[in-house]
Amino acid sequence: FFGQTRMAVALAFGRGLRVGRQRCCGTGIRFTSTSRRILFCSEDFPAGPRLLEDALSRKGLADMWTISTCHHTKVDNHLEGCDVCVPLMAIIDQDRIERASASGLKVIYQYGAGLDGVDFDAARSCGVVVANIPAGGSGNGASTAEHALFLLLGLLRKYHKSQDILLSRTLGLPLGETLMGKTIGILGFGSIGTELAKRLQACGARVVGIRRGEWNSGNSAFTDVKANFRPKQQKKKPKKGVRL
Repeated sequence: FFGQTRMAVALAFGRGLRVGRQRCCGTGIRFTSTSRRILFCSEDFPAGPRLLEDALSRKGLADMWTISTCHHTKVDNHLEGCDVCVPLMAIIDQDRIERASASGLKVIYQYGAGLDGVDFDAARSCGVVVANIPAGGSGNGASTAEHALFLLLGLLRKYHKSQDILLSRTLGLPLGETLMGKTIGILGFGSIGTELAKRLQACGARVVGIRRGEWNSGNSAFTDVKANFRPKQQKKKPKKGVRL
């Protein structure tokens, strides 16, 4: 909800666009047409377009925008003529950016934090602003952390097997495990990793945080062990019993 409202306001006024915590370059965008088009580059996450439409309606801006979706394999057929592209899991490379910007693309706005598939250099050279909804402060970080916690508990408690056993009217099986006393490594310790660590520590787990950047008081407070990611480091087989 907070993320969609942030996106609606930013698109309406052409300002407040951000990449992470940094205000991105090219704010103060002017959309020349009165009818503007937003393309979600996937039919996954179907709640996204609906929530954005609701947020635009609350701001009295629904008539200014048309929201459409396409299958992720057919992005090239739909990108032309868009004012705003929401990549989701699609790759928005140099070729796509150059062709789309020639037909009016002004903003690549990620529905979430991840921008790995966007060619920033190509966007900059074509005058296309790239922005996202940061995980911190938008509710996305907490939501993703809660989902990760659900998956961890399901793994340890053998959730799928327990459903079948419960249907057979048997109690006490399968024998599960607790998070308490476990050592959990979190690879990537930004907003989402920090939110997950808070919840894991509350369950009595030992948290090992691994990140590329520097540690600071904001994220290190929720780790028992701090480490830095070194991609060239020799890979070792995990110990028997480790879950990934």
